[in-house]
Amino acid sequence: MDSITFGSILTFLSGGVIGGIIGGATKFFWEKYLPDWMTWRQQQQVEREKLLSQFRGPAIRAIHDLEQRISGTVKEQASGYERTKHEDMGEYYINATTFQIAQCCAWVEILSEKMGVLDYAELERRLDGLRNALIGDYLPHFHVYLLQQRELGERMISLTNGEVCCKGYSEFLDLMNQDNVPACFAQLKDRVATMLEGWGSEVVKLIKIQHALVDVVKFLDPSGRWIIKSPERLVAAKVIEDLVATKKITENQAEELRRQALKDGLM
Repeated sequence: MDSITFGSILTFLSGGVIGGIIGGATKFFWEKYLPDWMTWRQQQQVEREKLLSQFRGPAIRAIHDLEQRISGTVKEQASGYERTKHEDMGEYYINATTFQIAQCCAWVEILSEKMGVLDYAELERRLDGLRNALIGDYLPHFHVYLLQQRELGERMISLTNGEVCCKGYSEFLDLMNQDNVPACFAQLKDRVATMLEGWGSEVVKLIKIQHALVDVVKFLDPSGRWIIKSPERLVAAKVIEDLVATKKITENQAEELRRQALKDGLM
């Protein structure tokens, strides 16, 4: 009897201790930890929006400009480039496209550096998606290696009145006209020229880049404040069908493009 009574007492006491610990932890969680955590998350969101407001507009415009150039090249089958070539302005179109890519790289670097201190993982995932799309898988097709993207971005970043921004088009042209053009710019220009001349074989790569650009634009401008007409992803299957229908590519080439698109999850 004494044994049973002693055991019962121990069980009661241990249960009370454990219950007290659990109860105390639960009270701490609901009354202290959770409110503090929610306050911290709210403060983080406020700080993110405050900091992002300094760069959102120009970043969206730069990324959207490149998206429009790539989307137009694919949907219009590079007719814009062909028209400028007939006007002996092909060099202009190549330079403009090179500038748009370099400008985009600059804003990716700015956003990543400035927003990284606030642990903005959702934005960083989308920026990583764009970086990976530019790297690509189908050498020697159009591609920009990761450190080349960073170098392009760093060289395009400038300070104006103490504010971080990106070099303008005229500054870019002055840089390109130097005797010693940085290798990353010269290589990018060559790849852009090759891509514009043989864009049909590059179409899956371009669609993948366009999708990544659309994702970033929509994340930065979900309400359409900066971009009135929200960009939409190109449909790989339709693009390839149009290329076959207009006899830009053969059916065998189309099958290879479909395999590439399927591999990249674009079909």
